[in-house]
Amino acid sequence: MHQALLARGVSITERSVTHLMQRYEELVALRMAENSRLKERLQKQGRVILAIDGLQPDVGHEVLWVIRDCLSEEILLARPLLSSSQGDLTALL
Repeated sequence: MHQALLARGVSITERSVTHLMQRYEELVALRMAENSRLKERLQKQGRVILAIDGLQPDVGHEVLWVIRDCLSEEILLARPLLSSSQGDLTALL
């Protein structure tokens, strides 16, 4: 990974790459555990009421769109998008 980044012109130490990879692995493990907890909570709840929130982006800037369940107040998805077209937002759902 370090060599691939250097080949692309990214100036970063091997130690930093190793640290970031370890953090990434931790986040993936936490996310997998969180998915299981969230699925169980929403199944017990029996239904969800979805809300989507984001601001119309300035041209060329990403906006963070957030989808959450209003009943549990859990954030189900957060994703940056350059566009707020119907197709892009539909793909989030």
